[in-house]
Amino acid sequence: MPINVPDIRNIFDKYNALCFEGKLPVPRIKIGHSKNYLGQLRFKFSKDRDGNITYSDYSLVFSQLYEIDEEKLVDVVIHEMIHYYILLNHIKDTSAHGVVFRKIMNAINTRFNRHIAISDRSRMPVDGENQQTKVFLVCVASLKSGDTAVAVCARTRAFEIKEELPRRYEILKLNWYITTDPYFNRFKRCITAKLYYANKEELTKHLASATEMKWMTNVSGGRGI
Repeated sequence: MPINVPDIRNIFDKYNALCFEGKLPVPRIKIGHSKNYLGQLRFKFSKDRDGNITYSDYSLVFSQLYEIDEEKLVDVVIHEMIHYYILLNHIKDTSAHGVVFRKIMNAINTRFNRHIAISDRSRMPVDGENQQTKVFLVCVASLKSGDTAVAVCARTRAFEIKEELPRRYEILKLNWYITTDPYFNRFKRCITAKLYYANKEELTKHLASATEMKWMTNVSGGRGI
């Protein structure tokens, strides 16, 4: 079935009332073209000098590149709503789909006879899906908080982003990679210094075949990678 914003909004409103006491503010809802996920929660975050993290600019994005029936769409929307609830309430979980996520997911599945899952292995691409290979410039930030975050950068802005990130975030280390792994389609391409939280184990797996980049200064004084 084709997906659209009004249908997703109706699902969000219904299960916000049923599962979350209507307490989730309505985020932006978007339709995308990712080959790597059916649904995704996106957000921005910043950290002050005391280490307090502020989240903002929430959006739920759903891909129209896969055939999906109504029941599956409902499960995908609720899946992303669980992520949204955990993040909005600053609840610490053991991983992206950790103990807290699974407890909420299992409770909703049991109470409302849903079939929400951690991941989906049954995605069928819509005919004519674009198979063009993309190259990603990925900055991986190890934060002083112990978290791992990612910026998928526009190459023309990479140096400015590299210089600005340590001024905006408390960073222990930055590593830069070139990869064609389509996993990185899920991250918005940055033209400014913005980081997005990522699961460290999942990230390591998808960077296994990436090329690590080194920074250098050329003889004319310009900087490149």
